[in-house]
Amino acid sequence: IMRVNNDVAVMGRNIRLVPYCVYHVEKLFRWATIPMLYHHSTPVETTRELEYELQESWVEAETKLMFIALIGNHRPSSIREEVSRMIGQVCLFYPDNDSG
Repeated sequence: IMRVNNDVAVMGRNIRLVPYCVYHVEKLFRWATIPMLYHHSTPVETTRELEYELQESWVEAETKLMFIALIGNHRPSSIREEVSRMIGQVCLFYPDNDSG
């Protein structure tokens, strides 16, 4: 699903959701090392390498989507601006149609 939707952005009044890309991984990894955020969002300790593997798994997944939340709804002019505007993530899970 992510591969098909890799150019989709969802815009609200003050927020923009963009597909989870490899250039988001470093900031998400830094967030995962903050004890308060880690405790509330990550079930297991992570490594940088694992985060990159997880990002690729989201791209390949058939039953889930992950968007990065950016402050402001205008299109970023660069990757650097996009990463600087990151404020969170949104994960969507779809039922597997094969499981009945």
